[in-house]
Amino acid sequence: MPMPKCRICKKSIKKNNAYCIQHEVHKRDGTISHTPYYYCSENEYVNYLRKKTEQEQARADVWDFIRKFFGDSQNTALFREEKLWGDPIKVSEFIKNNKYKFNIINNKTFDSEYGKIMYFSAIIKNNINDFLNKPQEQQIESESVSVEMYENKHKNKTRRKGLMEDE
Repeated sequence: MPMPKCRICKKSIKKNNAYCIQHEVHKRDGTISHTPYYYCSENEYVNYLRKKTEQEQARADVWDFIRKFFGDSQNTALFREEKLWGDPIKVSEFIKNNKYKFNIINNKTFDSEYGKIMYFSAIIKNNINDFLNKPQEQQIESESVSVEMYENKHKNKTRRKGLMEDE
């Protein structure tokens, strides 16, 4: 008999050691069946649910900001670009801490809503990595750094002059 796999980390686990949750599965014919979902431990399952809830809340915060900014836009470019931004928790923190960067968009004129969306997305994509790495950069700056300077031995060549040029 095959061992069940954890739905989170995909490890094979023994049934008697696994944490089991019965999920209701609604079938097309209207019946409900109970399917067991296995997890390594209750703690792992609770942490997974907590993180999932935090991500859903962060995504809702991002979309609230987008709705304030663009109105009720149904442009599919917004949904496509959101997938490229990455973790919604990090994006939400970036937007909260850098709202001034998005005010630039209000001062510009765009030919289409698509252009405005792409500009908005470019701000996030181009700055999110710098925003996430700031704590690491501060740690690097606190360490002492030795710098070696070398003398430049390169000399520029003298330029040859043509017959028509003055000396």
